[in-house]
Amino acid sequence: MPWTDKKLSVQWEQFTRRLEPATEQVWQATIRTEADPLAGPARAALAEMTATLYDQSLDALASHQWPTLALFARDSSRWQLRFTNSASAMRQIYGSWARDHQSVRISYHQFRRPFGSPVNGGFGGMLGGGGMARMRSMPAASMAVPEGAMAKGAVAFAASDEMMMADTSADREATVNSVAQKETESSREEKNQRGNGAVSPPLRSNMAETAFFMPTVTSNKAGSVTLEFVLPDTLTTWQFKALAHDKQMRSGNLLDTCVTSKDLMVEPMPPRFLREGDTVQIPVKVSNTSSGRMSGTVRFALFDARTNDNRDVLIKNAKEQSFDLPAGSSEAVFFTVSITDGTDVLRYRATGTTTGSARRLSDGEEATLPVLPRKVLVTETIPVTVRGGEQRTVILEKLLENKQKGSSAIQNESLAIQAVSNPAWYAVMALPYLMERNDESVDALFYRLYANAYAKHLVTSDPRIEKIFEQWRGTNTLKSQLENNEVLVKTLLAETPWVRDATSETEARARVANLFDESRVRSEVSSAIERLQSLRNPDGGWPWFPGGRSSDTITLSIVSGFGRLRANGVNIDMTLPQSTLPWIDARLIEEKRLAEQRQERAHKAGNLALASEPVLTQLGVFALYARSFFLADAPPAGEAAEAHAWCMRVGQKSWTELSHNRSQGQLAIALFRG
Repeated sequence: MPWTDKKLSVQWEQFTRRLEPATEQVWQATIRTEADPLAGPARAALAEMTATLYDQSLDALASHQWPTLALFARDSSRWQLRFTNSASAMRQIYGSWARDHQSVRISYHQFRRPFGSPVNGGFGGMLGGGGMARMRSMPAASMAVPEGAMAKGAVAFAASDEMMMADTSADREATVNSVAQKETESSREEKNQRGNGAVSPPLRSNMAETAFFMPTVTSNKAGSVTLEFVLPDTLTTWQFKALAHDKQMRSGNLLDTCVTSKDLMVEPMPPRFLREGDTVQIPVKVSNTSSGRMSGTVRFALFDARTNDNRDVLIKNAKEQSFDLPAGSSEAVFFTVSITDGTDVLRYRATGTTTGSARRLSDGEEATLPVLPRKVLVTETIPVTVRGGEQRTVILEKLLENKQKGSSAIQNESLAIQAVSNPAWYAVMALPYLMERNDESVDALFYRLYANAYAKHLVTSDPRIEKIFEQWRGTNTLKSQLENNEVLVKTLLAETPWVRDATSETEARARVANLFDESRVRSEVSSAIERLQSLRNPDGGWPWFPGGRSSDTITLSIVSGFGRLRANGVNIDMTLPQSTLPWIDARLIEEKRLAEQRQERAHKAGNLALASEPVLTQLGVFALYARSFFLADAPPAGEAAEAHAWCMRVGQKSWTELSHNRSQGQLAIALFRG
């Protein structure tokens, strides 16, 4: 069955196939049902549409299709018939026929020899089900295109063999996400151009590969949808895809392409990154898509991306080259760049301008180009503990060895001495990590509470600490526009981890200072306690994630964490952990009961060692440790007191049998407090 009544027709009302980059566009499409004997004549459909426009060259990496929503049953029945010269045979019927099939045995007369073994016939059945069919549009790459056919408005390029690598945008190396610096005026070259009265061409810097993605566009009563967007600066062929569907499970696709181009197009094709010592030829493709001949000049310039200083000294051939192109053709000009040691992140700028014609055309592209060092950082760290009035001599063996060798390949980067009068500051600097965990687990919520409560305690315990944090809070930690380029920053940090050591230290101090803001801390602590109260299960325990069953480890971690806060002098409400003590007492009672059962089984099995000396489990020790923080608040009573005393006796006798050092330490603290 064709299911034609489940199809939607999506067609353009307003669409432009040839566009200019960085322009505002408004496209309109109409969604209608298809005429069908069952559904009736075509009419406007109230539907929802998902639409996207992306660089078509991405399809070379992985094709992308949106299947329609026509998922309906298809009869996949089949049958087989075969006679075999064997004693028996079984044949099956597949598909929906088999649903109601009743197994029937059919007998045939046997042919006697000389035909060999008797020929038997039979009819067997199999329970099965039908299938599901999904209608799918043909990918654009597999559609046949007549020779010589070209879409209206498409751009044709003519080039020599050595230019083939420059003609296909799919083969082009993707440029690093650019940093918009169009308004920079510190370049000497730009000043000279202004002095000569030259007009700087508009620079294209937004090289996004996705023009838009609109997940939900709803049609009006007339079935019309409107798409408004701004094109990126990329000169390429764009692939448009849309999928429309309505509440009646009708669906339809719309596929189309458009081209962004200019009469004069200048497209540099640099590598993704360079290294110190590299010498490369960077091609710049110049295209004439107009109907007349075009001549002019192409200029390539380099700048330091951080300071904007001119770095044209790295360009070893002519910085300005001429071109002369017939209509509809393109060619490449090459600029040789040699990267010296110590070169930082570069910003390249390629501009082209026509000459000798009444109509002056120009185009340009600007982006960043990371330069990675060819060195590997080797760090030697030696911890030194010095008491007051003491003097110690420390020898850095590797540093001394390199100095004695005098190798030119080894360059000393820095010698840093970090001194702290109180090592607890290192723990303070790590507190923001606990606060900034943003997952939804219950333990992460408690760690945020722990960090904020401890921060509040430190601020109020010593006025000098607050003054230090106030000084740190005033530090300017705003990132530059260059650092906002995530791709660039990740590339650089992966290869040069020492570049931002000082910046990271300043940022860490600012984060710690923000952590210790008293008003923020008070609000965070109150909010976290309320959230913990709401997440607790009816049995008194906490789950790992909201809605799950109670976790022994999470519950004991939270209760013992509250106990540690109070033991360290942090003033915090203890109502929440104290209300969990019955849950811990029940856990200790269960520990005793299970241990006695293990003893009984060991006795029956003849294992006299285990039968005479029970051993606490790790969770049993953890429960004993968590309970020890609150013995003075609410001593165990009744069966819980008996179980607590039993666990203490067993732990004191068999603590050496515990396999984990952490459990031994927790048990030692619990025994000391008990």
